[in-house]
Amino acid sequence: MLRDPELSVDLPLDITRASAVNELAHCTGGVFAAGHSPLTDLLAVGGVRLLATGLRRVAADPADLETHVYLAEGAHLYDLARNVAPGSPRRHPKRTSPITASAQQVLDSMSVPAVVQNGRLDLLAANDLGRALYADLFTMAKQPPNFARYVFLDPRAEDFYADIDQTKNLLVAVLRATAGRDPLDKQVTELIGELSTRSTDFSARWAKHNVHRHSRGRKVINHPAVGRMDLAYDDFTLPGDPHVSITTYTADPGTPSADGLTLLATWADTQKQPQTINDQVRRIRPRHP
Repeated sequence: MLRDPELSVDLPLDITRASAVNELAHCTGGVFAAGHSPLTDLLAVGGVRLLATGLRRVAADPADLETHVYLAEGAHLYDLARNVAPGSPRRHPKRTSPITASAQQVLDSMSVPAVVQNGRLDLLAANDLGRALYADLFTMAKQPPNFARYVFLDPRAEDFYADIDQTKNLLVAVLRATAGRDPLDKQVTELIGELSTRSTDFSARWAKHNVHRHSRGRKVINHPAVGRMDLAYDDFTLPGDPHVSITTYTADPGTPSADGLTLLATWADTQKQPQTINDQVRRIRPRHP
């Protein structure tokens, strides 16, 4: 099931209902599965309630966004129940960089800012415009750059994002969904622990249990070099890893924001800073004859 309610709204009703019924069956089965516990029962029953409510409502109004939030949160509770169940498989595959030479070439071929990020919100790679757009992140002491650390721990983020409150809520929702998929992921738990310790704002938002994320939308930013830009963003999942995506940023033609992106390209040409992403995700430049 799609965890982004705004995307699932656009799915045909039959697909939405079939996905929800499948998740509901898993939640129901979890209560009777071998090795179930009071904790997994609580999570599974919570998932059943949310999914059942969502199924009743989606038939009456398939375009109701709140209904799709119920479905996404119910599926998230099932993820939690499945991962904390005694005897559940603890899969920790070897981590490899998703940034291949061909992926970097795709980034470099784009005429708009583009970055690659994972569910932990690490910024893994970028084209020149993407690096220019998020120049602040590449100057942070801790690398690779991380959007959550920037937003909650770097005071520059308050000026950079015009709607900092919405941005913080979105990032917390992404991290909570990521943690739900694999509660034993050491890197994710360490990041959440760091943010909880150093930011009371993060802790308060984390306690709200928002799990849905957005795969498209708009961001209004105040870039320190080119000024204010209203940009549309879209996430595209990389083949082979559903939790790593390319995010692109575009502006409506003929607007001041489009002029801002043109200015950003000029500014990027003057910078050409050395790459600061760690050695495991080195930027790979295409060779030209």
